[in-house]
Formats: sequence, structure tokens, C-alpha cells
Amino acid sequence: MSANPKPPRNPGPENSQPEKPENLTAEFSNLFLKGVKRAADMQKQSLDAAAQQNAETMETYKKSSPPLPGGNIFELAGQAFDRYVEAQKNVIDQVVQQTAAMVETSKERSTSASNVANEFTRMIQDSIERAVTMQKKAIDVAAQQARDMSTATKQQLGIAGTPLEAAADSFQRGIDAAVESHKEMLDAATKPLKPKS
Repeated sequence: MSANPKPPRNPGPENSQPEKPENLTAEFSNLFLKGVKRAADMQKQSLDAAAQQNAETMETYKKSSPPLPGGNIFELAGQAFDRYVEAQKNVIDQVVQQTAAMVETSKERSTSASNVANEFTRMIQDSIERAVTMQKKAIDVAAQQARDMSTATKQQLGIAGTPLEAAADSFQRGIDAAVESHKEMLDAATKPLKPKS
């Protein structure tokens, strides 16, 4: 006989299975939404930090360079970056709003686990497609701002017909290629989500 006998098995409260919440789907949906909101907040904080760094960099450049004819290119660059940051924040807010609506809809329509899963998947696909569309629009805005800044720089510096103009044009073509590549990447990322016809 051992010195520490085992206690008798007793189906009391400490040995019973934990109670399942009445609406487990709603709890998981709320948890998912909290995670999306936290991720959105972190992305916005990163954008704010990048905007602050950009503002400080532009200010330093303004102080270190001689005034340019026709205005300050650094002011244009700073404004363009600020508009890009705001566009990105709007995309993030839209994704959070769509996700919240999706979660609420899934709670209301939760008749069976299978129906909830199918509806949730469909809403996630719709949300991702909307986010990709907004991301592409933000990319287009940034690309247009880069083109405008390049044109203004060429005019301000008076580099038409020089090797510097060719370099600026080459740089712009690189930006355009990067934009198209990013759009293709977004399309490729959403392909696995689209049902096969």
C-alpha cells in the first residue's frame, strides 16, 4: 500500500467538463474582430512613425539645400507622402469596418456551424477583394504623385535634355514597374481565394 493513496474519482465540479458557452461562434467572432482591430492599430502606428520620420527628413533636406526656382520640391514630396499615409489609414479603417460588419452578419446568421463557416469564408473573400481594390487605388495615387513630383523636379532644376532628365525618366519607369508588379502580386495573392468556375 502506498503512502499517498489516490483520491476517489468523483464526478464533482472540479472533474466535470467545462461548460460550453451558449454562442461559441459569437465569442470566436469577437475574438477575431479584436485581433483585426489590434493589427490595424499597429499598422496605423507604423504609418504615423513613418510620416514623422519623413517630415523630419524633409525638414532637414530643406535646411541643407539652396532654394530652388519655382518652389520647394521637398514640400511637394512631404505632402505626397502625407497623402499616401492618409490613404493607407483609410484603407485600414475600411478593412476594420468591413470585418466588423462581416462578424456581425455571421453572428446573426449562425444557424449551423457549416452555414457560419461558408458565410464567414465568403465574407472574408469579399473583404479581401475590397481591400485589394482600395490598396490598388492607393498605389495609383502614390504613383501619380511620384510622376507629378518628377515632372516638377525636372522643371525646377531645368534639366530638360540633359543626362539628369534621362536618369529621372528611368527612375520614374522603375517606379511604374514597381507599381505594376505590386498590383500583380495583389492579384496573385487573391487568386487562391476565388472559386474555380
